[in-house]
Amino acid sequence: MEELNRLISGMQPQDAKRLVFVGDPERLYSVRFIITLDSDTQLPLGTARKMIETLAHPLNQPRFDAEGKILPGSYTIIQPA
Repeated sequence: MEELNRLISGMQPQDAKRLVFVGDPERLYSVRFIITLDSDTQLPLGTARKMIETLAHPLNQPRFDAEGKILPGSYTIIQPA
């Protein structure tokens, strides 16, 4: 996950080629949301859209300090119900 986050944020990890097998890795820079599932989590039809709508709501936007770093407590993790 850390390597994927570095790749998406534009910090090319040393082994980026093993993360992207097809396509241009630079297209990932516009990714806004990542949904990860473990082996015991199900994602019913339509749930991903509802999760993204929740995260996109203005009250769920991260807050940044003057240096552009995300302030503590200003992140969201949600789980499908």
